[in-house]
Amino acid sequence: MEMTAADETGAAVRVTRTQALIAARAVIRTHPDAGWQEPHTFDLRTAWLDGGVA
Repeated sequence: MEMTAADETGAAVRVTRTQALIAARAVIRTHPDAGWQEPHTFDLRTAWLDGGVA
């Protein structure tokens, strides 16, 4: 699993492994039908899931 996070200006934000796992679980539970074989971009502000990579 790989997670990158950015703030509203696009600057990188540090995310701990624990934070990444919690976020990943929440996203997977919220969007169970997304094809998880491919990477996705998830916006935490809007809960919008994109099929592309950030």
